[in-house]
Amino acid sequence: AAEPAYFLLNMTDAPFITGHPGTVDGLEAHLRFLPSRARHYWTANIVGGNLLDLCDTVARRGGNIAPGIGDFPYVELGCPRNEEVVHRAAQIARAAGREIASPQDVREMLEL
Repeated sequence: AAEPAYFLLNMTDAPFITGHPGTVDGLEAHLRFLPSRARHYWTANIVGGNLLDLCDTVARRGGNIAPGIGDFPYVELGCPRNEEVVHRAAQIARAAGREIASPQDVREMLEL
């Protein structure tokens, strides 16, 4: 069997409008181009936008989430610490029926 492919679906929001927007429509635009037959994993990221707004959709569509304050300060949430953003993303993923992968889980999935 071929090695699994990995895709980072990078979206953007103001002031960085350089790709698909960080919306469900922007995510769907990326997903249409993923291989339908090849084994693959994908992660959603938004530069300059609130990824928490998309976490539920990403989790339910089988994707992974790259949360953190490096790409967006979450001012509307009171500028939370990185661990708070990661914790919230994990809560959303679990509520959508997904478990959080450990580093070892990821190594096994990607056959590293």
